[in-house]
Amino acid sequence: MPAAQTHYISPKTNIPRSPLPLQHANSHIKFIEAGKLPEVKFQELEKEGQKVIIGRLKIPTPGGHAFILRRYDTGAISLTTMFRAAFPAATDEDEKAETSWVKANYDVGTNKDAYRVRLAGTWVAAPVALAVADAYGLDRIVPLLAEAEPEEGKQYRRSGKPVTPKQTPSVAAATLPTPAPSFGSPNPPKRRREASPVVELKPPPSPPPTASPAVRRSPRKPSPAIATPSKPLSKASTTTVKVVKPPSKSTSNRQEPLTPAASDEAVGDDDAPIDVPGPNMHEDIAAQTELIQKLKQEQQEQDSRKAAEVDAMKENETVSKKRQRVEEEEGQYKFEFKEPQNQERAIATNRRVTGFYERMAPERKSAAWGAFAFAAGLGAVTFLPNLLGF
Repeated sequence: MPAAQTHYISPKTNIPRSPLPLQHANSHIKFIEAGKLPEVKFQELEKEGQKVIIGRLKIPTPGGHAFILRRYDTGAISLTTMFRAAFPAATDEDEKAETSWVKANYDVGTNKDAYRVRLAGTWVAAPVALAVADAYGLDRIVPLLAEAEPEEGKQYRRSGKPVTPKQTPSVAAATLPTPAPSFGSPNPPKRRREASPVVELKPPPSPPPTASPAVRRSPRKPSPAIATPSKPLSKASTTTVKVVKPPSKSTSNRQEPLTPAASDEAVGDDDAPIDVPGPNMHEDIAAQTELIQKLKQEQQEQDSRKAAEVDAMKENETVSKKRQRVEEEEGQYKFEFKEPQNQERAIATNRRVTGFYERMAPERKSAAWGAFAFAAGLGAVTFLPNLLGF
């Protein structure tokens, strides 16, 4: 079982809280003395084939009393019972507004697992209950329930059915054990009522034999009322009527504490287990509808964020492409000024031309010089006469 946590937590959001119905506050809570705080009592609840230990605190209210519950399979405390114990006369709208605010500002969902027993109302973790208890005026009471732990291996009283139906058959069994047959038990009261006026009318006449059979019949007929009046029935008929009536009064007095109206204020009510209702269909439908709306809203927000991110990415891409195009255009038409060169420009030559004479063999060099000299002499012989003739 989870250990009780006693640290307080703060709301997650800044959503304004609906005003609490302080005009309907339970005035009996502030008058509970420190030494007379209610005791946490445990019971075993069986629902949906599973067993859950429930702890309860009895809180006095102007109209009777209320219980604050805690389930020990998850350690959660019932926010619904806290609100109803603190504000017994509050409306359903006030309770719904407070519950929705708590769900929006705290982590609620301690009994949403499929394998957990589903109980009616809103259940919150112990730290959340402690954080809310101060506003409800339960700051002295809820810590008792948050710190209480059931004993390991102890068998607690079981609940799950109303207490009054279990007691009615035992009372009926106590009043019906008579030697007379069961089908004759309802008839004697009618015969007694019919016999009583006959007995009152017969004493004036003188015949005694008529009175004697009446006396003999009376002990035979009131056999269902075995209890005490066997001897008084032998007396006058008027006494028999008086003796028969007191048992009916005693039985009625015994059955009065078993009525539903008196069961809330019975002497042993503190020890009697209470029935914790299961999940309500309307509450489940409302919770499912709220969950669906919340999921839709989250999906819409997620889609809008994705769309905004895509738009931002597209915008960044267009801006980057435009900037790149502008830079390319600026670089294409930009005139670059070159500084004047102070050194001589190197002339590129052919490798085949440069160094040809140096690589020529000596024989070729002499032949080349001879051909050059012959060409020069031939030219001189040919052109000099012409020049001299002018």
